[in-house]
Amino acid sequence: MNSLSLVRALARHILSEAHPVYRAARRAPEASPLRLPGWAYNALLATLLLTGAILVYIERTSGAPLSDYRAEGLALALIVGSVLLSLAWVAPLAALAGQGLARELRLQTWDLLLVTPQPPGDVLLARAAGSARGVWSLAVGSAVLAALIVPAIALPAVLLTAAGLTPWTVALAGLGAFLFVAERVQEIALAVLIGVHSGLQGKRPRVAFWLGLAGGVSVRLASMALTLFVASLAAFEGTALYGLPPALAVSLWAGLAALGGPLVLLAALPGLPTLALVVGVLIAREALVRALFAAALRRSG
Repeated sequence: MNSLSLVRALARHILSEAHPVYRAARRAPEASPLRLPGWAYNALLATLLLTGAILVYIERTSGAPLSDYRAEGLALALIVGSVLLSLAWVAPLAALAGQGLARELRLQTWDLLLVTPQPPGDVLLARAAGSARGVWSLAVGSAVLAALIVPAIALPAVLLTAAGLTPWTVALAGLGAFLFVAERVQEIALAVLIGVHSGLQGKRPRVAFWLGLAGGVSVRLASMALTLFVASLAAFEGTALYGLPPALAVSLWAGLAALGGPLVLLAALPGLPTLALVVGVLIAREALVRALFAAALRRSG
């Protein structure tokens, strides 16, 4: 099964709620090990509200104007926010998609689900959708938000090159927008399959949660590291970010690497070699998705 078909199947199960395995999963809600008690949320909110007052107190007592570090603070906030947003459409799905499978295997009820008159792959995805339904809106919404943020920064870097606005750069920008959507679909599919394989380990649901979370975070960090490494080889004099304060320029590139993945390399090194690299990454990721789904079918059957 390809990435688009897998994501469409998950969305169909969650939106229609028609599959019997999915409906059964709704009656057995998954508990997240990261769920915090009410007092913890209150303490976190109080800390955030007091942060401004604490910074003002530090500035007055130390005599060091914090406004001198405004660029560095903004850069750090951009990097942290971009990384957290980029994890939102991968890590929660990877962490939760396999919990239901782990529970079924522990209770030895998985074989009973497979005797339903449904294809095994459909049963597998319906059970994964039942476990991940609580974070589906978060995953899709964060991917859509990234799709709005990245073009606003990356497209000028492609279009406003030293060569000026040319048919080639316009075509490259349009192709990049299409590939961006394809990348997000692939990453959502890959995150779910990482969670499925963590659940098929036969461990406790809590163990499946942490295995899936580690796998999802690792995938995103690896993609970001690859992008930053290749982008570090570029000369930015011809891009729209040239001339910005160094801290802000670095944070913008780090944010693009987190949100856009290898695709934003087209903004740093527009050209056929970079396009070939991006397409190669897409083909490799698609092959991985198909291989993981086939392996999940063999293990679950």
